Formats: sequence, C-alpha cells, structure tokens
Amino acid sequence: MDFESLKLEHYQFPGRAGALQAAGAMPSMLAELGDNYVSYHEQLADGLERTGGRPDPKDFPDDFNGYCVALNQMVDLLRGERILRMARAWREDGVPLGTSVDADVPLVDGRHRLVSRFPNDPNRIARRGDPAAAAWTPPSPPKQMDFGTG
Repeated sequence: MDFESLKLEHYQFPGRAGALQAAGAMPSMLAELGDNYVSYHEQLADGLERTGGRPDPKDFPDDFNGYCVALNQMVDLLRGERILRMARAWREDGVPLGTSVDADVPLVDGRHRLVSRFPNDPNRIARRGDPAAAAWTPPSPPKQMDFGTG
C-alpha cells in the first residue's frame, strides 16, 4: 500500500488519529480511524460545516492564492472522508487497503453536507448545510484562470 497517497496537506485528524498522523504512523492511524469511523466522520463533517463547503471564487476577487488555499482545505476534508471509509472497510470488512469502497455513496449531499457511509445518518440530516446549495451552479473561473474558454 502506498501510504503517500493517504497524506493530507491541510487537515489533521483530532485525538489519537491526529497524533498517529503527525508521527507518520499510517498503519496505526488507519486502524484507529477504521475502529472509530463515526466519531471521526463527525469531526470531518464539523470541519466541512465550518468552512462553508465549496469556496466561491467571487469571495476571493483579488486573492487567487486565498481561493486555492480554501479549495485545498475543502478537498482535504473530502479526502479525509475517503480515507476514513477505506480504513473502516479494512477493519470491519477485511477489504484490502487501497481498494475503492462505498463508490455508490456520495461524499456530499445536495446541501453540501458531508455524507456518512450510512447515507440516512440522522446527524447529517440534522446539519444545517447550505440552503442555497440546491440552486448552486458552477462558478466562473477567476480572471487569472480564464484561458479564453469561458
């Protein structure tokens, strides 16, 4: 298993998993995550809620770097959920690490709330999410990114 592909740039798991992550103890971190899926999922869901979900380039009119940082933070939270799901499948179902799991379960719902591997999770349904997300359309790229395609 290539553990390099499991590293997160901006997000550190809380608690014991975070300490193992900081120490570079990937197998132990994955075991901790897999054994405690629900609590770590809630931490990721809280993090996505705090960031507001997908950043809008309009909120960064003169700060392309700031937009990229916000986007990378959100992507790291989604990668964290993917890692968490893989660790849970490894620990609970014996699925080899690195195997794609729960491909039929989206990472976020229509209100940009993080979806648990258990899609009808009442904690997600109770989250506020973004009420405007249902009307969301992909943003236009910032001027710095418009290469004449728009």
